[in-house]
Amino acid sequence: MAKKEVAPLSEVEIPEPGKSLEMTEDVIGKLLDTSGSSVVYGRPIKQGDVTLIPAAEVIAGVGFGSGFLFGQSSEDDDRSMPLAGGAGRTFSRPVAVVIISPEGVRIEPVRDRTKVLLAALTAGGFMAATLLRMINSKRALKELDGK
Repeated sequence: MAKKEVAPLSEVEIPEPGKSLEMTEDVIGKLLDTSGSSVVYGRPIKQGDVTLIPAAEVIAGVGFGSGFLFGQSSEDDDRSMPLAGGAGRTFSRPVAVVIISPEGVRIEPVRDRTKVLLAALTAGGFMAATLLRMINSKRALKELDGK
C-alpha cells in the first residue's frame, strides 16, 4: 500500500491551542442569546387599555465535533493537533397572543393553517403509500400461490 502524502504543518494554518474551545463557547452563547425569554415573549403592544403580548415557540439545536489534524514538520517529526467545532440553529414560530384588558387576561392561540395543511398532506401521502404497499403484497402472495 502506498504511503499517503501529508502536507507539512508549516503549510497548514493551525489555530492557536484553545481557539476551538473559544469558538465553541461563542456558538453556544449566541444560541442561548437567540432562544431566551426575550425571544419567546415579544415586546408588549398597548392599544388604549388593552395590552397584547406575542408568544413564540423556540426550538434550538446544536452539534459538535472533534478530531485531530495530522501533519509533518520534518521527516523525523510527526505531530498532531486536536481540533473541535460546533454549530447551532434556532427556529421560532408564533403560537399565542396574551391579551390583557380590563375584563381580565386571556390567551388566544395562533393557528397556522399552512402547517395543518402540510401535516394533513404528509399523513395522506404516508397512508396512500402504505395502502399501495399492502395491495402489492396481496397481489404478490396470490402470484406465489398460483405458481
